[in-house]
Amino acid sequence: MGYPTTPYTLRPFADNDLGARGSAEEARRKAFNRHLAGQRIIIEHAFGDLKGRFRSLCDLGTMDNMEELYKVIEAMLVLHNICIILGDRPEEIEDFEQVMDAGHDEESELQSARWEQGLDGESMTSSQLHETDLYLRTKGRHVQLRVLNKLFN
Repeated sequence: MGYPTTPYTLRPFADNDLGARGSAEEARRKAFNRHLAGQRIIIEHAFGDLKGRFRSLCDLGTMDNMEELYKVIEAMLVLHNICIILGDRPEEIEDFEQVMDAGHDEESELQSARWEQGLDGESMTSSQLHETDLYLRTKGRHVQLRVLNKLFN
């Protein structure tokens, strides 16, 4: 997987994290993984529809103002949802082509590296310490286990 488990991203349990072979815990975690895979397909199709409707999402390039980028994407999400509510279907748009991500490319990897070190290359402020990699992964693990227990208890 190309991303860690954080409070904002859930990923399947790794093979070495499933529990003892044949145990009830292994069965629960495998069921969680199957459920998550099904949800991921739905999400990928939704992103494909969104990118098909707003082709500019496919070529945003490098933006130094991430706050502005969030506003643009949020506006597109709102407009997309309004279109859905009004019965507009993206596949009915002339030249619509659902866009599916092929995976990570070099630009994505560079962007991820910029995020990890901070957009301007400076170290994180004390107010950002709660967003460190270790903190996010730890909190993400707690969320993953909470979801597992809620779905498969």
